Amino acid sequence: MEMRQIVLVSAIIMVLMIGAPSVYAESPYQSGYRHGVADANHKDPECAPHQFPCPPSTDYIHQPGKGFAFHTTAFVKGYINGWCSTANIGGHGAGGIEPNDEPGTTNASFDCDRGISSAVPRPSS
Repeated sequence: MEMRQIVLVSAIIMVLMIGAPSVYAESPYQSGYRHGVADANHKDPECAPHQFPCPPSTDYIHQPGKGFAFHTTAFVKGYINGWCSTANIGGHGAGGIEPNDEPGTTNASFDCDRGISSAVPRPSS
């Protein structure tokens, strides 16, 4: 009886171990897409629902160390595609994110029509 229990428990553990990575793994593109959608919809809890546009500092991509220069090309492509896929909602257009006026402060800027080729600053790889 104990040998059967050991085999059963071992089999359950193996099944859980095999399935676990697929539940938690997210590619850089998928992560970028998810962040792009959230920023386009301004789902940041620090941004009041009636406030549009959200102050750029509350968007993920405008946080220190989170701009395009800190991410891979796959992440940035996903971010742009995610942002542009939902940015039309609410009537504010899918144009993209404009560069900030102050030099050295732009963490991310792009044009939806031009896609990844318009990303500034350039992704890290």
